[in-house]
Amino acid sequence: PRLDKVPRSSSIMRSKGFCWLANSHRAATYWSHAGKSFELTVFGSWWATLPRSLWPPDLVETILIDFDHRDHDEDKNSDNTSVGDRRQSLVLIGVGLQNEQQD
Repeated sequence: PRLDKVPRSSSIMRSKGFCWLANSHRAATYWSHAGKSFELTVFGSWWATLPRSLWPPDLVETILIDFDHRDHDEDKNSDNTSVGDRRQSLVLIGVGLQNEQQD
């Protein structure tokens, strides 16, 4: 669920996933929360920031599934119409949450 839609009566016990932070368009950040512990760590680079020549050839089609446009080119994207594979992808686990997926 969207964080602004989580009922106040619910209790988020765990959350995890990947996020794109405004201060870095290169770094894919891993979000991890359990109880009172919270951590954000740089996981690596978004695939969109790497030249396709560095992508594993046998994984290109799998990588492109996460792209907003298959023809995304970081160097030619001056108008920011495409973000490649950058995204927010978080899972919230807790009591009183409804099971629904947001795109």
